[in-house]
Amino acid sequence: MSGLGERALLPRPVRYALVVDAGLGLVATAIGAGVTGWSGAASMACGFAIVVAFFTASAAAVLAAERVSVSLTLPVALTVYLTSLGLLAVLIDVVSDDGLLRRVPVAGAVLGAVVVWLGVQLAATVRGADAQ
Repeated sequence: MSGLGERALLPRPVRYALVVDAGLGLVATAIGAGVTGWSGAASMACGFAIVVAFFTASAAAVLAAERVSVSLTLPVALTVYLTSLGLLAVLIDVVSDDGLLRRVPVAGAVLGAVVVWLGVQLAATVRGADAQ
């Protein structure tokens, strides 16, 4: 069991954030559906999915780089961050306000998901959830 912490793909704070954000994403999707129909549901789901995918991939990539060499963590983190930011900018630019996805709700869902993710990760880290 002691090897489990070393072999885990993601540290506990990241796993907690992933679960909480995914759960709140489902709630936000249901609320979006109730308020504005399919467009709201799709926009909320898209925004939360983007954050969960980007943050999970970022954490996994940085952790994998750290296992190879600690000196790789900064270049990998910056590469993943810039790639995620670029993809998000393209997505927000591609999304219009007359299709299934709406720009403002997608952006709002992304912002909300980021705040929730960072809050949960911070709380889990401060509480020592990463301690073995």
